[in-house]
Amino acid sequence: MTPEWLITVSPIAGTAVNVFLQITLVHSTRRIGLSILAGFLGGLVAALIVATLNLPPGSSPIEAIAVWVFAILSYFGFAYLYWVFINLNITSLRIRTLRDLLHHEGGVSLSQILAQYSLEEMLHRRLERLEHGKQISCTDGKYRLVSSKLMILHHTLGVLRAVILPPSLRNS
Repeated sequence: MTPEWLITVSPIAGTAVNVFLQITLVHSTRRIGLSILAGFLGGLVAALIVATLNLPPGSSPIEAIAVWVFAILSYFGFAYLYWVFINLNITSLRIRTLRDLLHHEGGVSLSQILAQYSLEEMLHRRLERLEHGKQISCTDGKYRLVSSKLMILHHTLGVLRAVILPPSLRNS
């Protein structure tokens, strides 16, 4: 007989699978978007499996649905927090600036920082990364989105925000 409290482990187990899959896939495929999506879906499946395996014997369909809703919503919360964490690690200008300052023990002047982090330079680097990652293309000086996966990721994150965040925080 399984203790009922093990149901609460399901979103944590799902998050562990999410992290493991995402890290494994990003290192083996070098495709960040794919690894995030696959990790999220794998973690969701794992959370539901753990929740289902720990249903009390003789649970009614309503109780099972309640457990699945708990597992899904809790997992979405953990998955969103993990996405925010890895997004900071991938794109945060603040982390990059702090790392650069750490390597300059004597300090760095504001003009040196501004020269290194001009808006034009950051945009140029970002566009190069997007082109190299085959997410956008430039033809005749015009950029176009070419990655349907990027749009799927965008819409998935929009759904997560809508489910997890109150309306006042969704666009911040």
